[in-house]
Amino acid sequence: MRPPAPTIYFLIRGVSAFAFFLAEVAMGVYFVTVIGLTPLQLVLVGTALEATVFIFEVPTGVVADVYSRRLSIIIGMFLMGAGFVVWGFFPVFAAALLGQALWGLGNTFTSGAEAAWISDEVGETHVTRLYLRGLQADQIGGLVGIALGAALGSLRLSLPILAGGLLYVVLGGVLILVMPERGFVPRRHQDPAARPSFRQTLGAGFRTVRGQPVLIVLLAVAALYGMSSEAFDRLWEAHFLKNLTFPMAGRFQPIIWIGAINIGVLLLSVIGGELVHRKLDVDRPGTVARALLVCNGVIMVGMVSFAMAPVFGFAAVAYWVANVARRVRRPLYDAWLNRGLDPGVRATVLSMGGQADALGQVAGGPALGLAANAWSIRTAIAIAGSILWPAFWLYNHALRRGSTGRSASERPET
Repeated sequence: MRPPAPTIYFLIRGVSAFAFFLAEVAMGVYFVTVIGLTPLQLVLVGTALEATVFIFEVPTGVVADVYSRRLSIIIGMFLMGAGFVVWGFFPVFAAALLGQALWGLGNTFTSGAEAAWISDEVGETHVTRLYLRGLQADQIGGLVGIALGAALGSLRLSLPILAGGLLYVVLGGVLILVMPERGFVPRRHQDPAARPSFRQTLGAGFRTVRGQPVLIVLLAVAALYGMSSEAFDRLWEAHFLKNLTFPMAGRFQPIIWIGAINIGVLLLSVIGGELVHRKLDVDRPGTVARALLVCNGVIMVGMVSFAMAPVFGFAAVAYWVANVARRVRRPLYDAWLNRGLDPGVRATVLSMGGQADALGQVAGGPALGLAANAWSIRTAIAIAGSILWPAFWLYNHALRRGSTGRSASERPET
């Protein structure tokens, strides 16, 4: 007998976060000190990932809708593990690009499919709170991963990266054995005469987006966040390493401080996620929209303050503020985007959100990498924070349009 779907969802969130942060805590230091990447190369490594996501995000979402969310998630775990293993074994720029592309391809198989799978298994009315609980499982797994990753990385920087890759592979194997899929039946099984094709499902996804202005707004927001996040995520470790002085630098290696900073993000995110879970009526789209507006402002202030920070302590606090708001924002955004979607195109539309984010990262990442090379890392990160300003207008526009995200069939007739 397979465990219930919520248990498997928490397993996926917690273990995948553990594997990711196990490797991620060493990754930036590994890229800067072992491979010796420049700021532009750091961003280009991320661009390789996001270009892969942009190309494959929607097609893999269609695969999840046409065939199986479960199969899509399992394939993604194996591919993400392969990407980490390539990084750890080959400390050269070309391998970093290849590893990012593999990891990005794997991520496209899981991104829309994971949210769609659990929504189908438990129903839309319960999934928003489950997303928030999943965030907490993610944070707990990440905390353990960071602590172990920092310890392994102090011995050898490639060790946590390789261990994270192998753990993804193990998780994929476990899911083959225990992951259920009872709530989703592909339409080709429901009506063998219909058998919607890959192209038909893709077309239905695009029609769903065109028919709901709120979805278009949310995809535009995702593109802005992609533009902003690429430079911030790729350059923050370099900012600490090159522009700031670690306290007691002679007593602790930089990876220990990077690990401590990441632990701070996750601990604070646990508190932030719990406050949102308890204090906000997350089943009301208007409340979710206003919470997203607040998150947007906090992220902007945190990112620009981080860029301008004169000392380590100020930078660490600003980094925590920006990232806690980003992590709290994500399940709220997913819940709003997911609301009222036709199950037959749910993974496809959710994947379009990932593709919009990837498009923003591909469009904005290299330009901000060039800015970091030409001017400074501080300048590039400050610009990244400022890019989020139009999101205020977009969220307000969505609120005026009704902010329900429901399909036309669910709206009352007038």
